[in-house]
Amino acid sequence: MSRLRVALACSALPLVLGLAGCPGPIIEPDAGPGHDAGAREPDAAVPTDASTDAGLSTGDAGSGGTSVLLTEGAMSATLDRAFLGYERTGTEITALYVELSRGADGACPSETSPVPQQIITVDHIALTAPGTVTEADGVAARFFDFEGTLRMEIAPANSTSASVEVTALDLVAGTAAATISLVFDDGGTAVGSFHATHCDSLDVMP
Repeated sequence: MSRLRVALACSALPLVLGLAGCPGPIIEPDAGPGHDAGAREPDAAVPTDASTDAGLSTGDAGSGGTSVLLTEGAMSATLDRAFLGYERTGTEITALYVELSRGADGACPSETSPVPQQIITVDHIALTAPGTVTEADGVAARFFDFEGTLRMEIAPANSTSASVEVTALDLVAGTAAATISLVFDDGGTAVGSFHATHCDSLDVMP
């Protein structure tokens, strides 16, 4: 599932990348002056489904850092940024999306964001907090190395094994904390913990 920053980064690379697993361009409606073109916002007049918010503010997700060790053969790097998106059906939040990165600034991804050196995207994290979800539950991850220091191939590496243990989640405040363990189809791994903050620009609407 494509997201804003990955799509923008891919657009800056050769066309062959688009043939090898990069998402296509994101087309956004004109939100008018003063709005972030990258943000997808639910209708403010329609509140988020109350049953979704209830029971999904658990643990302390309000503080903490991100440290996920990404290893490719003899090379490694620590991803130190985490951003959170909501997968939605109508106004209901149905799952979480997480973007882990190295070399990103602290701002939410936008059309003018600098491209990080490495990005891992994690889709379809079910709303279980606290709890663990895996590839058997639909969790899927992709690793992009835009710097080319850990992975020489242009195409992303795809996860063959994925485990995300959500330890705290607050949909109202827009924060999540979790530990993560990934294995990719090129033999690479990613292990660590993250604290992610919500960005409207990473939300997915039907």
